[in-house]
Amino acid sequence: QIASGLAREQGLRLGSNLDQRLVALCGGDRAVLAREIEKLALYLDASPAHPKEAGVDDLEAIGAANEEPDLSGLTDAVLSGRTDAMADHLAALTAEGVDGIALLRAVNKRVHMLIKLRAEMAGGKAVEALVAPLFWKERAPVTAQLRRWTPERLTIVAARLLSAERGIKSTRSVGPLLADAELTLIARAARR
Repeated sequence: QIASGLAREQGLRLGSNLDQRLVALCGGDRAVLAREIEKLALYLDASPAHPKEAGVDDLEAIGAANEEPDLSGLTDAVLSGRTDAMADHLAALTAEGVDGIALLRAVNKRVHMLIKLRAEMAGGKAVEALVAPLFWKERAPVTAQLRRWTPERLTIVAARLLSAERGIKSTRSVGPLLADAELTLIARAARR
């Protein structure tokens, strides 16, 4: 109901279950939901005077590009504490137009994987057995990261990444600078 109400204010009619999908994508965060609906209205050139119908295809069109850039180099650099490599990856990805939220989410995805693997390590599983199913290029960095990060520190990093993402989405955000700053802090923590 909230999604549909916000959409009406922007001149949008949400098609088949799009309201539920938007709420799920935004994690129930009303401020994030409002921003996504604003982007959708802007994309469709909708207004209360000229309402438009929004569908799943429209939502996907404003979402991440179909060909996602490879963020594994950045993720490995950040969580391994290699700040010089991280800066190079950030510069290249920014030049490609990758936004700060995508960068934060890529690192957070790895952090959550590490949290899960650390829990399995606590249950007695060997690191080698845990990384065996991973793509061969990921095995060495993930092994090193599992040894570098404690579960407690990983939990703190996950919370900080989520907080930085919310900060970027706020109205008075410094945007990409917030993502760069947070990733730099995490890389420095990893180096220690």
